[in-house]
Amino acid sequence: MSGRAAIVTGAAAGLGRATALRLAQAGASVCLVDIDAGGLAATERELQALGVPCPRLLPPSGCYGMARVLASSR
Repeated sequence: MSGRAAIVTGAAAGLGRATALRLAQAGASVCLVDIDAGGLAATERELQALGVPCPRLLPPSGCYGMARVLASSR
């Protein structure tokens, strides 16, 4: 997954969190999205502990915000 980018919704907990961790471990750049600011920050800290930079967005940043963040991470 190196060189790939993924937007993971629901990244604060459960399947979204697990998906974000798995993608990051596989080498993808991951943009985290959720409405739970606290859970999102926790997932971000986990990924950063693995050495993976990961921007996070809280709605209503929307698709434009996600596209801008992903474009800047390449």
